[in-house]
Amino acid sequence: MKSILRRSLTATVCVFAITGSATAAEGHWKERALPKLQPSRAATALSYKDQPVDTAAAQNREPLVVLEDYGIACDSFYARRDGFNLPYGRAFAGAEASPRLRLGLARKLQQVNESLKGQGLEVLVLDGYRPVALQAQLFQFFKERAAREYPRAGDAMLKSMAGRYCSSAEQFQKNNPRTWPTHATGAAVDLTLRTIVTKEPLFMGGIFDDDSELSHTTYFEKPAKLSGLSRQTARENRRILYWAMFSAGFENYPYEWWHYDCGNQMWLMNRKNRLRQQGETVSAEKAYYGLPDNI
Repeated sequence: MKSILRRSLTATVCVFAITGSATAAEGHWKERALPKLQPSRAATALSYKDQPVDTAAAQNREPLVVLEDYGIACDSFYARRDGFNLPYGRAFAGAEASPRLRLGLARKLQQVNESLKGQGLEVLVLDGYRPVALQAQLFQFFKERAAREYPRAGDAMLKSMAGRYCSSAEQFQKNNPRTWPTHATGAAVDLTLRTIVTKEPLFMGGIFDDDSELSHTTYFEKPAKLSGLSRQTARENRRILYWAMFSAGFENYPYEWWHYDCGNQMWLMNRKNRLRQQGETVSAEKAYYGLPDNI
């Protein structure tokens, strides 16, 4: 999946000029601006764990299922052994070769694909359920990278910087919701779009797991960031992904254009944050996906 990798802008524009950028007449979502999903220091991959979760909910008894069994295209990013998964360039121990999610999310992704079919598109899942041990490896990677960039930063600051893009698995306790990484619930998914015919991923304006401002979902909604055809294409494709997922009940994590949740604590935090920013009433809700039983 070389198009996920970092490559020159010129090469990327050439690729997507050939494969298309979801410009079909049916692509009405590309014209619809994204809501103001402003990343908040108070709403990061560290703070969502304060959200309440109803572990007795019926949905929480749903099993993890293999997405490919439900017709969902997958390319497990952390299990790649060919080096084409920058910034890592290696496979991680414990990464699942066939991504899994809760049954309810698998069915929702089928709905998403149905809504995209008229545009010749489908989702491509890069990661779903993530074992806690793998989560710990990823958090440490981002923490160490932050330490190299900010050598004078203290441990608390490094954790905060890493936590914008990766949930911490420190002090994990199976019976304590305040310690659960979001991907460990099986209700968080990392994904992009690709064409059904060519299987070529669309240009999203940034690579998966990039921890820069470019990854913020609404980055290309700013007029100052729209110089050039490729950036307009990225804005359109991010809009299509967002509205397709939102229409199926998912919420986006504003720091990452590729990350969506449904029913877990991260979903609830981002839902509340979005509603507040839109001036809407926030009701007293609870998340309904905790940790799966069959892990």
